[in-house]
Amino acid sequence: MFSVGAHGTIGEAITFKGSMSGPRVTVKPGHKDAGSAAQNVQRTSYQEAVSYWWGLHVHEREFYNYLGDQVGMTGFNYCLGRYLEGWML
Repeated sequence: MFSVGAHGTIGEAITFKGSMSGPRVTVKPGHKDAGSAAQNVQRTSYQEAVSYWWGLHVHEREFYNYLGDQVGMTGFNYCLGRYLEGWML
């Protein structure tokens, strides 16, 4: 698989490239916690919170915009923060 003229990435894992010292093959590092159970729970919770926001009536979103403005946040961020803290479950 090694070639002096090879370049590019195979399967998002191995990269062939040239350098001043000659051709190189490198492995693309991944995050040590990518796809961990805790990360997946957080992603799912965030997606649920976003769905909650978009399910609100426009007047409800305006109310969150008002509340968020009182503490220097957007209504979206304020609403998601409250949702993720468990205030709206």
